[in-house]
Amino acid sequence: MKKTAVKMRINVPALAAWELVSDLSAIESFLPGISDSRVIKKGSAMVRRVELMDGQRYEEQFDKIDNDEMELWYHMAEPSPFKYKQLRGRIKIFRFDERSCEICWSCSYQVPDEYVSEIDDLLSLIMTLGIKGIERRCRSMELA
Repeated sequence: MKKTAVKMRINVPALAAWELVSDLSAIESFLPGISDSRVIKKGSAMVRRVELMDGQRYEEQFDKIDNDEMELWYHMAEPSPFKYKQLRGRIKIFRFDERSCEICWSCSYQVPDEYVSEIDDLLSLIMTLGIKGIERRCRSMELA
């Protein structure tokens, strides 16, 4: 398994960031490239169906949502339209002070050796844009 992680401090309260991340139907409000998402129940599991701007679709299943620890675990359901397989992700929010927090977003996945660098760069970019999007969205909600 390969692993990619991004850790970034943002200027919004930890609880505000967590409220956005844990709102499972709000991903398109902070992660660019997503045109639509909806959360459904499949048996006892919570699943998010995501559609990208280019029409690709995939599903994420939530493994753990811990409000006390501000931590969310998920995995990408198979089949995946991407070059990586068995992706498992974690978003963890750490309170820094009253007005800022640190977000650590990490993913482990399987990928053929020839795509390791490409996928690492892609996932790093997605997670960085996502964290910056969380900050931007939370700050715009403060102004509203």
